[in-house]
Amino acid sequence: MQPAHGELNEGRFAASWEAPISRLVGTSSRSSAPSLLQRAETQRLSAAGGADLLGFILTVANLSDLDPAVVDGFRAVLRGGVVLDDPRKAFAIRRALPHGHAAAVLGTMKRLGFRRILGRRTERSRDLTLAAVAARILDPASKLATAMALDPETASTSLGTLLKLGAVTGNEMLAMLDWLLERQPWIEMSLANR
Repeated sequence: MQPAHGELNEGRFAASWEAPISRLVGTSSRSSAPSLLQRAETQRLSAAGGADLLGFILTVANLSDLDPAVVDGFRAVLRGGVVLDDPRKAFAIRRALPHGHAAAVLGTMKRLGFRRILGRRTERSRDLTLAAVAARILDPASKLATAMALDPETASTSLGTLLKLGAVTGNEMLAMLDWLLERQPWIEMSLANR
C-alpha cells in the first residue's frame, strides 16, 4: 500500500510530506521498565526555498500492558495482514473423510508386499483389487457398495483418494474379479515362493 502524500502551499512556505507510517517499537531506559510503543512517523520530502524541515515521531499508544497475542495482531495489521478472532472462520470444511484406519491398512499391505503379489505391472484392476481387499478389512460390503464407497462422489473413507482411483463403477469391480481369477495361478505361486 502506497503511503498518502500531502502538499501545503501558503505564500512563501510550500512543502510536501508523506502520510505517517505506523510501526511498533520496543524501548527501554535505566529508570523504567521496557515498553512496547506504537509510533507514527513522517518524513519531510521537500520544502520551498531550500528550507530543511525534519519529520516527526509521535507515540500513538503504549502497548506494554497488552496481551502478547493482541500485540502480534497489531504487528500483522501494520504489515498489511488480516487478523481473525477465530482462524476457523477463514476456512470452510466442505467434506472430511475418515483417513487414519485406511492409511494404516494400506501401510500394512505395502509392508507385506501385497501389491507386488498381485502383479508387477501397474494396472487399474490391480489397484481396484488392493482397494477391495482393504475395504473388506475396513468395512465389509458387497462389490457394488464397495464401488460406491471408493468413488469420490460417495466415498466413505479416503481409501479411493489414497490409491488415486478416481470414479469407480460396479462394473469395474466385477471386471476386477475376472482379472483376479486370471491372476490366481501367479498369486498362488508368489505366495508359495515366500
